[in-house]
Amino acid sequence: MKDKKPQKKLSPVTIRLTDEQHQGLSDICATTGADNAFLVRVAVSGLLDYVAANGGHLHLPLDFTTAWAELHDLLNKLEHQPVRKTIDASAGEQIHRPSGVTSAPASENGSGQKAG
Repeated sequence: MKDKKPQKKLSPVTIRLTDEQHQGLSDICATTGADNAFLVRVAVSGLLDYVAANGGHLHLPLDFTTAWAELHDLLNKLEHQPVRKTIDASAGEQIHRPSGVTSAPASENGSGQKAG
């Protein structure tokens, strides 16, 4: 039998939605198979992430259209960037680092102390 992960305690929150909001949420639930509570928790998590990414500031109204357009532009720019080559150390390939960039010898761990 698999061990179940302990679930986070959920705190109840009562919200009132407009008829349009309720219908839209119901439509998403019907399409995705998710329930209302799950979708609201996902939306709240997204809001919390947004505020954290903006230094604790909330800018209203939220402009998802601009955010998606900016993400689309960024992805288009990244699409045209050269792909980094994977180094195969077993084949004797060397990592070429810019001057001033170093790494610890293999016998050391990340703390600079000898492993062991």
